[in-house]
Amino acid sequence: MEAPLLSSSIVFYGLLHVAAEPTTHVNLTAGSSDAIDIYLRCAGLCGASIAAQGGVFALITNAATLLEERCARLGISNLSIVSHPFAWVVPHGIAFHSAHFKLELIEAFATGRYGDQIALIDIDTVLHQPFRWPESLAGCLFCYDISDQVFPAYGRETVIRDLNLVAGRTLSAPRWFGGEFICADARGFAALARHIAECWPRYKRDIAALHHCGDEMVASAALNIALASGQQLIDVGREGGVARWWTSRTRNRQQSFTEISNRSLLHLPADKQFLATYPTVEFNGAEFVRAYRRYARKRLFARRAYNLLGTLAGREMQHVASM
Repeated sequence: MEAPLLSSSIVFYGLLHVAAEPTTHVNLTAGSSDAIDIYLRCAGLCGASIAAQGGVFALITNAATLLEERCARLGISNLSIVSHPFAWVVPHGIAFHSAHFKLELIEAFATGRYGDQIALIDIDTVLHQPFRWPESLAGCLFCYDISDQVFPAYGRETVIRDLNLVAGRTLSAPRWFGGEFICADARGFAALARHIAECWPRYKRDIAALHHCGDEMVASAALNIALASGQQLIDVGREGGVARWWTSRTRNRQQSFTEISNRSLLHLPADKQFLATYPTVEFNGAEFVRAYRRYARKRLFARRAYNLLGTLAGREMQHVASM
């Protein structure tokens, strides 16, 4: 039986954790305007796209007063902001520092106080059309398997070695899961939170030896443990589901935008500046995709030119997607 994603019980949450110390911002170009403003505008667009499909979105933060003041100055009136008392100690100076607090949110979602069914998503995502998936069982986890992107980019043996290290065991047929989408009920999040708590000390201990620093490393190890323990995992990286797509150069070969444009939730991590300038009033998914295509064609042309110049200069050529 097919069930609509945007049922009245599902609440979408994004995270914008504001670090106490200055930090670099991944996937923002040098000379970008204020990073918090860009993230807030992205969150505003994300929320507007979900609202256009009848859904509910809220932004969780450790700096609610600051973000509310910024929203007022930026004219963002459609964004619900929720304060959370983050307590985890995340090592300072590491890449994706603030994103690690997604792991703490998973622990909080297990309590049920944020809702019965929750989807944790990245704020540089856009839901441009509704999508449906098989009806889940209690405790099921919906997640996004991106092994086909990560294994070729970093080497299958390297990725599996690191997953085994963080999981503390030899995993059978390990997979890598993207951090932009995890959906479950409180029972599902509780199981995942237990596995994350098991992996977290090993991750912090061995972080310098891992190929990747970020919440995906811990969550992927924990999700593999959950899968091995018999928990039901459903991959939303399929027709009608979720797609991560880059207009920047990548280590792996991507599908064309046409091939993934039928996915409903698009994660566009290299295009935050574009998302931050896109209008949120009366969001229309088809119009968004048309505007994004125009933007992406120009950006990809520039990336190909950069690739060519880099080759002439002796730099390694990377992959550039096609439309």
